[in-house]
Amino acid sequence: MASSDVDVLFEVRTAFYLGNYQHCITEAQKIRPPTAALGVERDVLMYRAYIAQRKYAVVIDEVKSSSASELQAVKLLAQYLHSRGKREALLKELETKINAGVDADNDTFLLMAASIFYYEQKFDSALRCLNQAESLEGAAMRVQLYLAMHRVDLAKKEVRGMQEKDDDSTLTQLSQAWVGLGVGGEKYQDSYYIFQEMADKTTPTPLLLNGQAVSYIHQAKYEDAESLLLEALSKDNNNPETLVNLVAVSQYLHKPHEVAYRYLSQLKDGHPEHLFVKEYLEKHGGRASTDGLPGRGSKGEGRGTRGHHDSRARGKEEEEVQDKEEDEPPTVEPEPEPQEPAPVSAAPPPTLEAHAVEEDEPPAPVAKPVTQTPPQKTLDLFEDDEPPPPPHVSSQEEEAEDLQQYELEITVSDPEKVGDGMGAYIVYCITTKTTVPAFKSPEASVRRRFSDFLRLHNKMAETHLPKGRIVPPAPEKSVRGMTTVKFSKSEEGNAMFLERRQAALQRYLNRVAKHPVLRKDADFIDFLENPAELPKATETTALSGAGFMRLVKNVGQSISKIASKKSETDSWFDEHQQNYEALDAHLKKLHQAIEGMIYSRKELCTTTGNFVKSVATLGNVEENNTVSRALSRLSEVQEKVESLHSEQIKQDLFTFGETVKDYISLLGAIRAAFDMRVRAYHVWQTCQQTLSKKREQEQKLTASGKMEKLQAVKTEIEEWEKKVEESQKAFEDASKTLKTEVTRFESERAAEFKEKIIRYLESLMSMQQELIRVWEGYLPDATAISVDQ
Repeated sequence: MASSDVDVLFEVRTAFYLGNYQHCITEAQKIRPPTAALGVERDVLMYRAYIAQRKYAVVIDEVKSSSASELQAVKLLAQYLHSRGKREALLKELETKINAGVDADNDTFLLMAASIFYYEQKFDSALRCLNQAESLEGAAMRVQLYLAMHRVDLAKKEVRGMQEKDDDSTLTQLSQAWVGLGVGGEKYQDSYYIFQEMADKTTPTPLLLNGQAVSYIHQAKYEDAESLLLEALSKDNNNPETLVNLVAVSQYLHKPHEVAYRYLSQLKDGHPEHLFVKEYLEKHGGRASTDGLPGRGSKGEGRGTRGHHDSRARGKEEEEVQDKEEDEPPTVEPEPEPQEPAPVSAAPPPTLEAHAVEEDEPPAPVAKPVTQTPPQKTLDLFEDDEPPPPPHVSSQEEEAEDLQQYELEITVSDPEKVGDGMGAYIVYCITTKTTVPAFKSPEASVRRRFSDFLRLHNKMAETHLPKGRIVPPAPEKSVRGMTTVKFSKSEEGNAMFLERRQAALQRYLNRVAKHPVLRKDADFIDFLENPAELPKATETTALSGAGFMRLVKNVGQSISKIASKKSETDSWFDEHQQNYEALDAHLKKLHQAIEGMIYSRKELCTTTGNFVKSVATLGNVEENNTVSRALSRLSEVQEKVESLHSEQIKQDLFTFGETVKDYISLLGAIRAAFDMRVRAYHVWQTCQQTLSKKREQEQKLTASGKMEKLQAVKTEIEEWEKKVEESQKAFEDASKTLKTEVTRFESERAAEFKEKIIRYLESLMSMQQELIRVWEGYLPDATAISVDQ
């Protein structure tokens, strides 16, 4: 594939956005861009990575006055951060340049200028610069600024625009995660899985680990958060966001004061200009103290702060908040840090500010005290517009008979690229042959794009997960693969990616088709039969692969601090959850080993190909005819061996590797179903608690003789008694269904693994037999070599 066909800076750019700065620099130094413009962009990314590492002198020394204007802009940012005494003069210089007129095409200058204004807390000036920036980087920074200005509504709107431009972009997904932290509620869990998915696909950088940790802190999972933060600290022991978050978490875990003070001292030594350090020292007059940090002190103290989304972003919801508890998880901010900036095109790492604020103290310039996040709504099974209860589900025997009686075969084929550039996408032909009565026709053919599959999965999960059914997960997204497809002009280069995705989509649809209830789902049938184009899916980044659980609102999040865990009365569920956790760990190790085997086999093919060329060349120059013929035949044999190994790679991948990968995702689907059952239990318990309070209220009214209010309370009691009965039934039905689903899963897993392993072994045997046949065919040529010539 020609270098101009692909984004040669993709790896460099992604590493920079995710905070993997050294990798960004290393990869940038390896690349030889085909054009001067790409060379400038490479240098811009590399020098910005140096700035993120606080190596300002490297940028200042290497960028000359004759360098490109984009590099001069990066140098200006480095000078601003490096020379504290010259910042005022540099700021005036920047304002003079802006007043003289800015080249709207110089995106780098706009971003650097906005970054300086950002650190100066001049958000309006930063936005005026970015109004001319149309790139995703400009949009990502506008998201930061809106969050800093407490305008979550505008940040959400900006993210929607980014999704329309390129939903797969790393910046789009990062921005969505930071906005999720700003919105709160169930979005904390959504943000966690975005950070986790990125870490799984690339590498867990301090930026991503801090994002996951902050999401955990909001769910009161302090020990899990601490584990992630310690991992981040091991990668960068001087990262200010990590240190601030560790100060807060150590207080929430009620660790000795010395632990928090150790992190605080390290932060003060390494980052004396950090906003948290300044506010802390102002509060305590330079004293070393941990009083007033999160988790300590009386009500009104120890509240976390966030610069991007405080109470003004909450609107009316904040008015409903009362009785803030002492240990409520603080809120989160992507903290601007003048001395040590994160990449200006992506929001700085989420920071949990440990900040003591008195009740009557005015808010600090950036880090503002925030009231408690509004209580999360519990699932209301009894609203007037609630859909009718599901029809009666047939017994397991009837379902099995239905599967045997009616066939449903689905094939995904003919991937076709539509459009060019960032707006390009792939559509697939889906052919269905069936005898299921619910379908209108025995055969149907439609064309669907990848986001349509994610939308289907989202709908089915929302419908069936609350009832205890295991919904097979949709295939995961591949940002790298789709970026290559969008910009590549070589069909051959995209063949493996498209073949792999096509096979994954077909497996997904056929897994759904094997489920006796899901195969009759109205959305599933419409997806397979309706020839019309489906509405465009939104927020599809939250619907795939490792992020499966993000598609279910509130799944896995703490309903409340008290009811965050269910005291399990049925040991069957505990045993199976533990078994699946162990199975998940072993499958992940197996999949990693398979990927290593595939990589080694690819290297073997490459080495064999080089050997073929060398032997063929040697045969052409050999004067002994029999030796020459033997070498030529050896070249042909080795070429056949290379071909056999290439074919075996496909068997390693599609027959074995992808099956293991599918079951890793399916275990995530099972966890989602288990979590939904726990949620149903909490709804039931909440109804019971409310009913108890109403009965107590009835007794008090009866004793006090307030008969005018008594009838209204009795009516409410009758309503809550009905709700308790219905919620209990919903929980018990979900538990029963989930047991049936797990039994079906175990049966199908055993049968599928048996079939796949046998097929894989047969492919290995076939390859070995073919290798023996090829080498036996070569033996006469080797023995025919004449030693007398």
